[in-house]
Amino acid sequence: MTNNHPPQKSPRNRRTRAAAALAVTAVVALGVPALTGQAQAAPDPVVSLRKATTPVAPANVHLAEATTSSVTLGWDAVSGATQYRIDYADNSGMTNYLSRWTIGTSLTLTDLPASTSRWVRVRVSKVDGRYKAGTWSPVVQVTTLKPVPQTAFGANYTTASGVDETVYGGRARAARIFFQQLDSVSFSQNGAVKEALADGVTTFVISWKETNLTAVQNFLAGIPDGLNVYTSFNHEPEDDNGTPGSATYQAWSAEYKHQWSLQAPLMRAEGFIPTNILMAWTLNPNSGRDVADWTPPAGTFDVFAFDAYYGSGKDPASLVTKIEAATAAVGVTRTGLAETGAPSDYASRVTDTQEMRQSVLDAGNFAFATYWGSVGPTGYDSRMDPATADAWFN
Repeated sequence: MTNNHPPQKSPRNRRTRAAAALAVTAVVALGVPALTGQAQAAPDPVVSLRKATTPVAPANVHLAEATTSSVTLGWDAVSGATQYRIDYADNSGMTNYLSRWTIGTSLTLTDLPASTSRWVRVRVSKVDGRYKAGTWSPVVQVTTLKPVPQTAFGANYTTASGVDETVYGGRARAARIFFQQLDSVSFSQNGAVKEALADGVTTFVISWKETNLTAVQNFLAGIPDGLNVYTSFNHEPEDDNGTPGSATYQAWSAEYKHQWSLQAPLMRAEGFIPTNILMAWTLNPNSGRDVADWTPPAGTFDVFAFDAYYGSGKDPASLVTKIEAATAAVGVTRTGLAETGAPSDYASRVTDTQEMRQSVLDAGNFAFATYWGSVGPTGYDSRMDPATADAWFN
């Protein structure tokens, strides 16, 4: 029998079409134009923000904290920012920079050398969780702190010259001891060395005038392990024309440098620290001397030290400044005071001793500072009294 009724739509088809009609109605109601056969969603407000706005640069980028090996940066929050990018470099032009990211408004850079600058800039890298590059802040320079001072403060030890080591009160951390010729000389059997060791001293600043390399080698080999030893050939060579060497200034200067080229390898072989010791007077133009004449070949010494006495118009801070400049000029980073002090009758002795100590600490690159207290052959008396010892050893 013929069926004259039109075909019936399945319930499933009716539901599908009804849903589509509702979707289109909803789109029209939202005012969003519809595409043929596809319902349109409302715009993402974050996407609209990303397209419309470049985040402003973080303000007040600053150094919040510094140590000898790290710097902590801080900055003001940017509204809506959920991540920041920090670039840092070792130059103000920001070439070869490295980058870090953080969700907060601070960041710590670690494992940096002491007394070292880095240049940094900060910008927003995400807004409400979506990537969006903002405007860079101005470049800011930040610097790690100087190393914690490791200066070994000490004094001379000797069995002569009227020195009374008891005034040191066991506070000396370094001992300045002279040797002359080293043939058959033993470090450990020296009376001054024994006294220093008994006081608990483990840092020694020693010098000699020996030119026989075998004697030097044997002497150095006999120094016990576990000591920190600064070694110097012929301290204060400027006045030793011909002792040893030739009698003329220039010939002795050449011999002095030659001896350093021979003896420095012996010092290094035993693990000691080659230390050139000159007079602070040589830094004065009135001395008529040239520091270059008494500077050993590059690479033969690690510490450029001086004997520098204060008092009688010689200001401690000025002496330290000159020593620092001379040390930097020869390309060495560490210096030292092998001898220092003031006459026992100098009225400002205690206050100047305090100033000398503080100036050394402020410089931050003095390996040692040893007070010279004795009665010299000319009657110059720089022996410590209790007040001076308190000022020096603090």
